[in-house]
Amino acid sequence: MKKSWMQRNPWACIDCGDIAVERQQCLDEGKDISSLTEEFDRLEKTDMFSAEAQRDAGELLDRTAALPCM
Repeated sequence: MKKSWMQRNPWACIDCGDIAVERQQCLDEGKDISSLTEEFDRLEKTDMFSAEAQRDAGELLDRTAALPCM
């Protein structure tokens, strides 16, 4: 089984700025992130220091990594 982003980076703490950078990077790579827009919006406004927010952000990064580049 492939490890999740959080499993590969247990030391990392994702913040709102990281979410904004990931969104822009996906757009720069030509990835279609339209299905993830609401999740990006929600996480950019979230207190990222809870375990739940970190898990959600890690899952978002996993989903963006799986998207094809255009």
